[in-house]
Amino acid sequence: MLPPANAAMLQKSLELTTKLVAASSSAVTTVTSEGSQLVAAYGPQMLEKASGITHVVYQGAGEATEWGIENPLLATAAVVGSAGVLVIAAPGIVTMPALAAMGFTSTGVQLGSAAAVVQGTIGNVAAGSLFAVAQSAGAGGAGLVAINGGVQAGGALAAAGGGLAWLRSKVMGLS
Repeated sequence: MLPPANAAMLQKSLELTTKLVAASSSAVTTVTSEGSQLVAAYGPQMLEKASGITHVVYQGAGEATEWGIENPLLATAAVVGSAGVLVIAAPGIVTMPALAAMGFTSTGVQLGSAAAVVQGTIGNVAAGSLFAVAQSAGAGGAGLVAINGGVQAGGALAAAGGGLAWLRSKVMGLS
C-alpha cells in the first residue's frame, strides 16, 4: 500500500493525464475536421489548376520536341552547351556516380569492382598516382578537387562547343 502523500500524487497525476488525453483527442478531432473542410473547399480548384499546369508542360514538351526535329543542329548545341554549364556548376553529378561505378567508394575500393581488378594488377598504389587520386576522390578526399576540376574543364569545353555550334549555325543559316 502506498503512503497517503504518494497515493495523492498518483491520483493527481492520473487526473492530469486523463485531462491531457481528452484535450489532445479534442485537438486532433478539430484539426482533422478543419483539414477536411479545407480539402472540400479548395481541393477541386487545386486539382483543376494542377491539370492546367500539366497540360501546359505537356504542350511545351511537344513544341520543344518539334523544334528539335526541325532544328537538329541548334537542338544539339543547346543540349551540349546546357550540359556543359550544368557540369561546371555541379561536377559531382558526373564524378561521384562515375567513381562509384568504377568501384571507388567512400569506404575504399569496392570488392569485385574494376578498381579492385586494377589495384590487384598494380599492387602497391604509389602516392600521387592516378589510382591514388581516384581512390582519394571516391572517399571524398583531396583527390575529389582534382577530379572535379578535370570534369569542370570538360564541361567548359562542352559549353564552349555548344555555343560555337549555335553561333556557326546562326552565321551560316543552318538549323
